[in-house]
Amino acid sequence: MASKKAAALAAVPDGVPFDQWIEREGCSRSSAYKWAGELGIKPTQEPDPGDPRKRRAWISGEQAEQLSAYAKQRKGRRIGEAIAATRGALATVPPPGWVSSAEPADTADREDDGDREALEVLGLRLQALRDAVELGVPLSTHEVRLLLGARPGGDRVTRAGIEARREARGLWRLSKASERRERW
Repeated sequence: MASKKAAALAAVPDGVPFDQWIEREGCSRSSAYKWAGELGIKPTQEPDPGDPRKRRAWISGEQAEQLSAYAKQRKGRRIGEAIAATRGALATVPPPGWVSSAEPADTADREDDGDREALEVLGLRLQALRDAVELGVPLSTHEVRLLLGARPGGDRVTRAGIEARREARGLWRLSKASERRERW
């Protein structure tokens, strides 16, 4: 019976303590929790292996990888662009042990890659916007801000032919704006 208790106490959650990830990345605690929220990551409270009476915030290895990629993509970008770039970067990560036979790219190719990446991010944002309009799913204010590029202020906001209508507090629906225009 005592060995079962010792085994249960010695169990370590899979992943990384969130405070260790924050220290490793060299970011502030508030930024780390903000980024985690933007990615939909919620650290779990697990017993601390050093002191089982205390609880500690943990993230999985995959979540740590997502946050690290997001921290790199976040510099100088809007939230939606960074999220799309992070998801795109994680989707294109080669499997372990994969070796590229390609020659190193020169500076012009790197600039083209940056332009290509910007277009991919734009494509992802437009696709998400189209899906939101077609499906008519309710969105949070944060999600509407990501898609439209601006925080909606009134009950109805139109931007670039897309209308956001407030349905309830923090609940919005997107639709195509009416094509009615008055001519003089």
